[in-house]
Amino acid sequence: MSAKLPQQATSPQNELMPRPVLPATPMSEIVSSLSPEERRKREDAVRFANASMRLSGFTVSPEAQAHSDRFIAGEIDLAEFLQGR
Repeated sequence: MSAKLPQQATSPQNELMPRPVLPATPMSEIVSSLSPEERRKREDAVRFANASMRLSGFTVSPEAQAHSDRFIAGEIDLAEFLQGR
């Protein structure tokens, strides 16, 4: 004999709500919207990470550098950058 589990109550918070479809932002607008200060911060962060890698005895591959360059240029955001190629 199997135990009967209680049925879960459903509420609007539990249901999957359709999300609105937003128009894609053209890459030219994304790149141009990156402020010089944000670009400098990204360059500094990548430079620091690359230096840390080299000090640990690793090398930065051309593919990884190209991925970093896309982040610095504003072509990808931090979440996409951290996911990798």
